[in-house]
Amino acid sequence: MQPLPQASELIELTDRAARVMKSVLRNARGRGIRIVVLSEKGGRSYRLAVGDRARASDLVIERKGVPLYVSPAQSKDMPEMRIDYVRRDGREGFTIQPLGGCGCGPDCACGG
Repeated sequence: MQPLPQASELIELTDRAARVMKSVLRNARGRGIRIVVLSEKGGRSYRLAVGDRARASDLVIERKGVPLYVSPAQSKDMPEMRIDYVRRDGREGFTIQPLGGCGCGPDCACGG
């Protein structure tokens, strides 16, 4: 696996998101959070999942004591992002916001 120089800079994790992730990992007996990039019609979306271990080829990026697992192939398409945990209008959950644009990639026509 070739390390990507920008991999350590890809992800910003808020304090609130780190606290919730640590709690989720304790309760689920997980070891890290897997970030999955999905290409969909009209752009990309991102999913988070509890991981019991990193795969041999994964990039493991630790933020605020939380191991984040990303496949090298997906990290190439992943923009810099901020992960937060929000409570709003009676709902709560993680949000993933690309930093510096919409995160659709170089051929994006969304204006972001």
